[in-house]
Amino acid sequence: MNKSSFSFILDFIFFSFLIFFICFIWLRVYIHDNALIIVLSAIITLILSAILSVIYKNKSDKYKLSKKENKEKKEILNKLIFLNCTELNNYISNFFSEYQLTKHREFLEIKNDNEKSLIFSCFTLNCCDNDFIINTVKKAEKLKIKNIMIYASSFSKDSLNFVKNIKEYKVKLIDFNEFYASFIKKENIKPNKEIIYEEKTRYTFKELLSISFNRKKTKGYVFTGLIFLISSVFLRYNLYYIAFTTLMFVFALFSYFNKSFNKKTSNDF
Repeated sequence: MNKSSFSFILDFIFFSFLIFFICFIWLRVYIHDNALIIVLSAIITLILSAILSVIYKNKSDKYKLSKKENKEKKEILNKLIFLNCTELNNYISNFFSEYQLTKHREFLEIKNDNEKSLIFSCFTLNCCDNDFIINTVKKAEKLKIKNIMIYASSFSKDSLNFVKNIKEYKVKLIDFNEFYASFIKKENIKPNKEIIYEEKTRYTFKELLSISFNRKKTKGYVFTGLIFLISSVFLRYNLYYIAFTTLMFVFALFSYFNKSFNKKTSNDF
């Protein structure tokens, strides 16, 4: 089971529990038969959960990749990181050949149906920050162009919220996942840059511990522990579930409070 599937299962269980209890609480106001309330709550939960699954599947199919495509995707991102501004502009311009296009040193200017847009790129090892976004708006202001597109490796939640508050400009953020799925994979155009760079796939034992007990893992351990705790009430072999519940909560405490594996993170929980 891959990480995204496990994450979806946890979210699905969490969603189902919340919907069930919300239905249970409100049905009790109008119905006084507990057995009927439980049955109706379960039916409503199943229906809503099924709808959620369909929505998630339709959304995730766009980004669903084979192992070969995932490897190719990483290789392309690694190449993009090493491209300079001119090389990036030349590469991205391949996907806008049907538009009237003007190349500037740091960005592209495209025209479609008398509407102009500016295209910026920020492919780095880090998330695109607010300062970069502010600079793009300043350049757009000088050219009196209201539409901005920014292609980047990734964006922080802060940046995604930040652009919503920019009222006079329409700023669209396109991360690499969307860029690959909507453009690179579809058009099959890859950068020519030859960079010998390969992310290591094997980790040392210390690195595995650092990943496993990083503060970001705390919520996962807590949630898993709660699932085992609830299971211990309804299922047999209570000692088995209690032991795993305890282990998950111990992992959660250690992940949140240990300093050795959280030197670069803070306030993740």
